[in-house]
Order: sequence, then structure tokens, then C-alpha cells
Amino acid sequence: MEKATLKQVEFIMALTRRPYVGSLPEKDFNEKLGKSIWDLDKKEREVQFRWLSISSVIVAVGSLVAFMIPAAKLPLSMPKSNPIITIGQGWSLTGSLLAEAVLMLVMVLEWLKRLLTKLKEREEFNRYLMEAVGVVFFGLILFLDIYPVVLLSLLL
Repeated sequence: MEKATLKQVEFIMALTRRPYVGSLPEKDFNEKLGKSIWDLDKKEREVQFRWLSISSVIVAVGSLVAFMIPAAKLPLSMPKSNPIITIGQGWSLTGSLLAEAVLMLVMVLEWLKRLLTKLKEREEFNRYLMEAVGVVFFGLILFLDIYPVVLLSLLL
């Protein structure tokens, strides 16, 4: 058996002190992940919020249309022979009513945060009207998403 040199011993000691060899320690990873997600500059956050709002409106309109279809006409298949899309009671553009409800909850909270910020600054009515409409619209869709979930769970 060979004797280890001093450099080899120091190298092994350095490796044993680090809990995650070859990767970032968990604290550093979480810190970098948190900074990349939450520490966006204000302009980039506004752009992302705008895109999320637009996509949420599209999802909400699809949900509203599916909600307004009478139950007697469901399931609605397009095309009739060999259907690609079948719209039923639990249909959603996101794939799940619960996923859509979570999206709408996030949108309600974000629009509510913006509304409360503007109300705290005591701005004029026409300055916070858009935020109030956003809270009401996404809140309505949130409750319209929760209703079929409760209805379907009671029928099971």
C-alpha cells in the first residue's frame, strides 16, 4: 500500500469538507434560483405580467365559453366523426380545472396587489379602474372554475 502525500491528504480533506462535491451547495443553488425568479428588474416583471395577463384572458374567455354551453349539448365533439377536441363539463384550455383555478388565483392576487398599491397612494378613480376591473374579472372566472370542480366532485 502506498503512503499518501501531503497534497493528496489535503485534497481529500477539502473534498470531505464540502457536502456537495461537483455541484453548488444547496444554499447557493436556492439563492441563485431565488434571484433568477424573483429579483427581476421592474421593466422585465411588467413585460412578464402583461404576457401572463393576456394568456389568462384567453384562458378565461375559453372557460367562460365552455361554462355557457348548456349541459344537454355536452359533450361537444369537433369534428363529429373522429373528434380531435371534446368539450365536456371539466374542459379547460390549461388541461385541468384546478390548474386554471390556480392561474386565476395568482392573477387575482397580483391584480389585487396592484389595486391596493394604487389605493394606498390615493390616486384618482380613473387611475385604478383597470386594476379593479382585472380583480373582478379574474375573481369571477376563479369562482366559475371552482363551481364545476365542486359539482364534479359531488357527482363522483
